Amino acid sequence: MTLTRVLALLLVLLTLALSACGGGRSSSAEDLAAEFADAYGSLPAGKLYLSEAEEWEEGYISDELCAALFGEEQLLLNEGDGLKFCIWLGESRETAAEFAIFVCGSRSEAERISELCLLRIGRLGSPTYGTADNSAADSAFVTVSGKAVVYAAMPDRASAERAVKRVIG
Repeated sequence: MTLTRVLALLLVLLTLALSACGGGRSSSAEDLAAEFADAYGSLPAGKLYLSEAEEWEEGYISDELCAALFGEEQLLLNEGDGLKFCIWLGESRETAAEFAIFVCGSRSEAERISELCLLRIGRLGSPTYGTADNSAADSAFVTVSGKAVVYAAMPDRASAERAVKRVIG
């Protein structure tokens, strides 16, 4: 076997191995959020907050915002080993619309974060949330797939479920 054939065979094997591992597909929370938004369709006006943004950068998520969203339980966000996340919040006072994507360091951490998301969903349904229409909160859901967690409280649940399926399977 010539060196060219050996190299070609190694390249084919490497390509197959990478595709079996996800093909190099990005797993950053920000990239997954962009994929979710694309799959969902027309998102209402909103803002994306990133756990990796610095205080002076656009999209910085402050401790105060985390506390407002998750209450005292938000401290779980600081305990994660390699936890990266983003939260998209709709700007409408009429209808609740938000989603979050968490890329966790382990499956056990993903389970803890999913519980935090369920607490958030409970807060969405409370009268103090401040939107006129809580239907998105009523149809909110959490999905865990491996080390990824997504929660969505969107006006169109079917579109949100399709988007989550596309993003994390």
